[in-house]
Amino acid sequence: MQVFVGICLIVAGSAVGLAVGLAWWARLAAVRALMLEAACGAAVGAGALLVQKGPGWGDFALTMAALLALTPLHWRLLRGPSGGDVGS
Repeated sequence: MQVFVGICLIVAGSAVGLAVGLAWWARLAAVRALMLEAACGAAVGAGALLVQKGPGWGDFALTMAALLALTPLHWRLLRGPSGGDVGS
């Protein structure tokens, strides 16, 4: 069951993250787009840990913190300013 939930988190986080990053990036306000990307990155990281055998709480804390911070930065560097930042 844990592996199934992990795979579902990876698939859902990736799908929503790609949709936000590619299709909705220019339409959403900057804060909303970056928060959605952060949540998607954390979901993918949590899913990846759920697929593994025996991850500890420290693994979850470090992975979630890193992906919450780095995923929005990654999309910002790839796509530039989002809809709320254009023109500033």
